[in-house]
Amino acid sequence: MIQRRDVVKTTLEPDQWYDTDTVMLYAMMSLLKQFVEKEVGVDKIVVSLERELDGVYLQEHPEQREGLEKQVAIEKEIKAIYDWWEGYEDKLKRVKEAEDLLEAEEKLCAEEDEILHRLINVRRKLWTSTTPSLKASTKAICFC
Repeated sequence: MIQRRDVVKTTLEPDQWYDTDTVMLYAMMSLLKQFVEKEVGVDKIVVSLERELDGVYLQEHPEQREGLEKQVAIEKEIKAIYDWWEGYEDKLKRVKEAEDLLEAEEKLCAEEDEILHRLINVRRKLWTSTTPSLKASTKAICFC
């Protein structure tokens, strides 16, 4: 079965009204979550490239160290954004329980804006490829 790539499924409740900024946040984070969990593998992100930095491959190809180090940095950023989103529901609960609701909402909105900017900065890195430079079974985030 072919997966539809033109529809973004979010965790928003269906048949409810949401402002565009909320839909945008959830849609972008859903795409990131799908990338990390289904395309790369949450257990493989960062780990595979860090192994390569310490492994035999770089002993044979030291000229590729800088490129792999950049890939590791990108994967760490992607993982940090993913981890932030995984804790988002807890953030929403804390806002609802805050004494100063307006201040808590403004703080969370600022965090959301920052995280969306960070996601935009790595968006061109959200594609995968099995490369000859890594083990055949390892999917790596491509650096472009």
